[in-house]
Amino acid sequence: MNLRLSDAFLRPTDGYEWTAHMLNINAGKNRELMEKCPELKGYATLIQYIREYKRQGYSDDQAVDMAVERCIKEGYLADYLQKLRREAKRMLLTEFDEEGWEWAVREDGK
Repeated sequence: MNLRLSDAFLRPTDGYEWTAHMLNINAGKNRELMEKCPELKGYATLIQYIREYKRQGYSDDQAVDMAVERCIKEGYLADYLQKLRREAKRMLLTEFDEEGWEWAVREDGK
């Protein structure tokens, strides 16, 4: 998917354009990219596990703990998560609000 800066304006000005190619980095998507970048694959897997546990009814805190533990056991981001588990958990719980992000994207689209 290509995103164009001019699409963000009601009356775009000619001569100024910026285009970005957006890639889906959810688990199972863009496999070639994921194989070339293990850190990205690990992050996508971590987020997939968090979403999975939340769908099963676990709290955000429990889902993050379980996903981090699972990723360490499976070797995804293991060194990083073992060393910086608290910081990673805090970031995942406080900085990423999926519903808020989706709302903001919809609002930006308006």
